[in-house]
Amino acid sequence: MKKDTKRSSTIQKMWHDKRGKAILKLSMWFVFFLLMSIAILLTNTFSNSTIPPKVNEPVNNEQKKYLNLKEIWNLLSSSNYHYQYQIHHKITNESTVFQGEKNNDIDTGYRESKIGIIKYRLENGHIYQIFVDNEEEIPKIFESDDENYLNLEKLYLKLETLIPNETISGTMRKLIFQNGEEIIEVTTTINQIKQIRINTSQKEYNLSFTIENNTERKD
Repeated sequence: MKKDTKRSSTIQKMWHDKRGKAILKLSMWFVFFLLMSIAILLTNTFSNSTIPPKVNEPVNNEQKKYLNLKEIWNLLSSSNYHYQYQIHHKITNESTVFQGEKNNDIDTGYRESKIGIIKYRLENGHIYQIFVDNEEEIPKIFESDDENYLNLEKLYLKLETLIPNETISGTMRKLIFQNGEEIIEVTTTINQIKQIRINTSQKEYNLSFTIENNTERKD
């Protein structure tokens, strides 16, 4: 009690002294600003903890740039391109490879299988086997069960009836079509078919394409 009285007496003396009064006012302002700073800090802390931060979700417009199946197929069909078709027979473990190019609607290439290598040309609906000094028209170049996968017109008609599962990574897209045990995976860039992989109960097909003088669309 005596200490409180003594402290009160000291403050009163300082208040009546000009210099002491200035010190007391300065101390009061210091305490005021200190309390205000603490209040502002607490207000900001509670505001940040109760209001969730705004998250800027990335906008992916990449998918809008891709050509649809019909457009991208028509582009391939109307272009000159190099191709390679690989067929793996699951039962016999044998392989057949077609390698060639389509130029101005004329398809020229080589077929390599267990029976050897033949050179062929497809033109105006006709198939020719090319020899050293002559050529001969032949009824077919693909086996009957391969025709629906290696003939691009027939393959498109098959895919057009199916709904794909689409996945996009950067500028590459995969369209996966499933028809029972048959799975067809089409890999594309924004406007070009790069690869078609087909898995059936008996065979696996791997078709790859390189379009000549193709410029990827940038928009």
